[in-house]
Amino acid sequence: MKASEIYLHDILDALQSQVDAVNNGNFTVTMTLVPVLVPVDDPVELLAANPDRKYALLINSSDEIVYLGLGFTPTAVSGVQINPNGGSYELGLRFGNNVVGSITAVAESGLTNLVMCMEGV
Repeated sequence: MKASEIYLHDILDALQSQVDAVNNGNFTVTMTLVPVLVPVDDPVELLAANPDRKYALLINSSDEIVYLGLGFTPTAVSGVQINPNGGSYELGLRFGNNVVGSITAVAESGLTNLVMCMEGV
């Protein structure tokens, strides 16, 4: 098994634990991982605006810093920072930071910056 396969397996295990903890009867989180390649120069949409969103988990599985834009356009030095190699950002009603608008991202550097996205409605 390749190191990258082991790392992805660890991420999936952690996500399943998170899904089990979040599913509380008020909404359902399905473990649908959407990998998105994040460019350096031009922000990309990770999750489209969704008025039904009640939870989101974004995991940076690259080895570069990624910046999120939560209702604004991030740059390679501004936005909500997600550290590399499994750094994550969690949004939700229970945290008081739910965002129903578009969530975008841009990377600090690198060519293959992958962010895994999970959304609950």
